Amino acid sequence: MASTISSETKTLVQTSLSVSEGTTKLNSIEEVQSIQRQIHTNAVRSGKLTKGQVDSLVNATRQNLSTGFGTCHEEDALDLYEGLVGCCVRERNEALMTWKFERVVVNQRSEEERN
Repeated sequence: MASTISSETKTLVQTSLSVSEGTTKLNSIEEVQSIQRQIHTNAVRSGKLTKGQVDSLVNATRQNLSTGFGTCHEEDALDLYEGLVGCCVRERNEALMTWKFERVVVNQRSEEERN
């Protein structure tokens, strides 16, 4: 697929990867949406990709852009939230908490005999 997309689309895809890796920072959700629209528009306009390939490209880059944007701005969002509600957020990816659940297997035959 890489050989069939335009250089502009390749640049946009590379930008989405950079955002995902944290090496490029987008400042607004509008920037994220603009890049997503440009990738879709360019891929469709080229006529070289099938609808499935376009969808695959758009979904992959959407995930990279959205996750990268969210990760990059997570601390700022939590700070803003704390300011609004006046409470400290406990979960800031500082610690991994695990919950141990006991697995209980119910004897199905006993259940049927009771009914």
